[in-house]
Amino acid sequence: MRQHLQGRHLKSLGAVVAVLALFATACGDDESSSADIDGASFNASFGAFGTYDIAAENAKGPFEEATGARVELIAEPFEVLVQSAVTDLATGTGALDVITGEAWIGAVWDRMRPLNDFIDRDEYGQDAIVGLWEKAPRFDGKQIGVPFTAEAYSVLYRTDLFEAAGVEADWTTWDEFMAALATVESTLPDDVVPLVYSWGASDQLPGIFFGMYDGYHINSDGRWAVDPPLAEAAIDQLVELRQFSSSEASAYGINEASAVFTNGGAATIIGWTSFLREGAYNESSPVFGKWSASTFPGPGFPFLSSWNFFISGQTDDEKADAAWEWIKFYNDPKRAKQNFIDFNFQAPFAGFFEDEELLADYANDLPFQKENLERAAAPAMTLPAYLEWSRIMGEVLLGNLTSAQAVAEMNEAFADELIPTPLIQKAQVDGTFQR
Repeated sequence: MRQHLQGRHLKSLGAVVAVLALFATACGDDESSSADIDGASFNASFGAFGTYDIAAENAKGPFEEATGARVELIAEPFEVLVQSAVTDLATGTGALDVITGEAWIGAVWDRMRPLNDFIDRDEYGQDAIVGLWEKAPRFDGKQIGVPFTAEAYSVLYRTDLFEAAGVEADWTTWDEFMAALATVESTLPDDVVPLVYSWGASDQLPGIFFGMYDGYHINSDGRWAVDPPLAEAAIDQLVELRQFSSSEASAYGINEASAVFTNGGAATIIGWTSFLREGAYNESSPVFGKWSASTFPGPGFPFLSSWNFFISGQTDDEKADAAWEWIKFYNDPKRAKQNFIDFNFQAPFAGFFEDEELLADYANDLPFQKENLERAAAPAMTLPAYLEWSRIMGEVLLGNLTSAQAVAEMNEAFADELIPTPLIQKAQVDGTFQR
């Protein structure tokens, strides 16, 4: 998951475009509003990450001045943010209006207000990345969430080291990627490893597993489960990939792994580009101008971190009108571009990735981010289920479980737990429900 439990914000549980005309049909405009919301008052919750929440603080004053509405901002730590949303929606308390979140709150997606009337009226989302908009949160065929960030798990590599080894970064499968690592390894300096990864952060391991595994996540009985032969093969491949990293990497979290790469200690890294972008684009870094993102291998999908705006189903129409205008205002193209520059989070719109100024400054990764986002998905899982699967994968890397034993535990862990309908529907849309 994008936020690592011991890192900063979830890219952790622990962190968006000038082709501005392309954004005009996707987002709102600072100067106008589709509804008269003067005098309306509502609240909006964000994670206290120092990114999305600070961007909201920056937008609050201009929004209130432009519309006459008032927005109360609520910033909470990640775990509290998730629990607050689930509790408020499950109990029907109605204390929250605009809710931000990902699939971790999917169990209560059926309590969200459908946004199709707003979206259709304002022709919103027409510039969304292909594939990403189709996977935006839905329930019973109605769109209930609007993404405001989008990042996909990535493979980054040292262009200079690969060129010296005569290896092209043209992999599409994990076998091809590991074959490239094996060839590059023989040409590397002694102080450079083929791969660095946050192997010590078990909550990151599914980011690779989901890329290696191309089977169901929810079985036909409506339980979290995996296809044993496919899952065993993916876990064995995960163990094989581990061999390309140093023994010290067993203790690495996201930040430690990112530091190794940006300091020139690894030929490749797998993870969230946002965690190393500041270092890798720094002219003083040994890797400055010598790295690039690449295609994320398959047959599975790149892990998607995409935060969404929701409007609670308990929110009345007047507040909902104001809340929708806030969502558009926050996602305004000029603001989204500045948010990326200031806070390093990407917008979910194609125009962001086609912005000439941004492409000039971030040419190493933005083009591949767009490509990988078109394939990316987030697992249809609650946080406890995700973390349990993560823990089991970590036990394999510690040598405590075989792949067969791990798969058995994954399939037994939630055998008696019925999955909420919204998550089953998400898995059906994503193609991770057993056919």
